[in-house]
Amino acid sequence: MRYLVFALFLLAAPALADSDPAGELIGAVNSARRDVGLGPLRAEDRLSRAAQDYARVLAGWGRLSHQGPEGSRLKDRLSRQGYPYRQAAENLASGLIGPGETVALWLQSPGHRANMLMPDMHEAGVGIVRDADGQSYWTLLLGRRLEDNSLPLWFDLEDAP
Repeated sequence: MRYLVFALFLLAAPALADSDPAGELIGAVNSARRDVGLGPLRAEDRLSRAAQDYARVLAGWGRLSHQGPEGSRLKDRLSRQGYPYRQAAENLASGLIGPGETVALWLQSPGHRANMLMPDMHEAGVGIVRDADGQSYWTLLLGRRLEDNSLPLWFDLEDAP
């Protein structure tokens, strides 16, 4: 019996190592976008780095906020990564939840849903950090690159009426 349990653990290990929660989350968002006739989001490295960095900050801080503990905002996080944007939005979540559950929760929130279903968004980055208790901190950044000399737009739920 001891060998069987060990063998099952060895079989399960590659599945855990091959898991791609960020890809699963973008896939779930793209499924929701497809359901309403929108095109898919593409993963973008600078958005992914900004999202991962901020998920790490949130996990260390132990709370969710669109304003970082040092006062940073979404526009600051994108600027640090050199992402020139026309539009940008940020969704945050935490808990003992996976990618599918996270997107399902966001779809139930009007502001988060609107962010994910903005027709002009083309790119996304996902950050996920799990703390010592197994709680996940999720950051989804959505963006549309600046393509002309127009002023950038960004959306922050804390500034919404």
